[in-house]
Amino acid sequence: MATVAMAANQRVGQPGSELNPSYEAIATGNTYTFKNTRRAILHLKKSGAGAATITFITPATVSGLAVEDPTYIVAATVGDEMIAIGKLSAIYNDGSGIASFTTSEGTGLTGAVVEAD
Repeated sequence: MATVAMAANQRVGQPGSELNPSYEAIATGNTYTFKNTRRAILHLKKSGAGAATITFITPATVSGLAVEDPTYIVAATVGDEMIAIGKLSAIYNDGSGIASFTTSEGTGLTGAVVEAD
């Protein structure tokens, strides 16, 4: 298992910006990280036969209790999921403002982190 930093947040929606971000493969067994600027959106696409469960890792505790790790489902074959991580509170970040996630299934799963202006 490796920790894999996603490509830097890609800015979209401003003059001269690229509207088609670059996607990278997401595999099981790795932990993926990205800078949570509170405007970051994780866009996941799935072309493989099995659905993928995306689990965000929450390092925070509240009153001594661990914060539950939220999960999202990316449907099989035609899955297209946009997760607005920025809407999640900073308790989902580590001390450096980095959010982390894993996947249960990686066949045909790709992702990009974008920021909309």
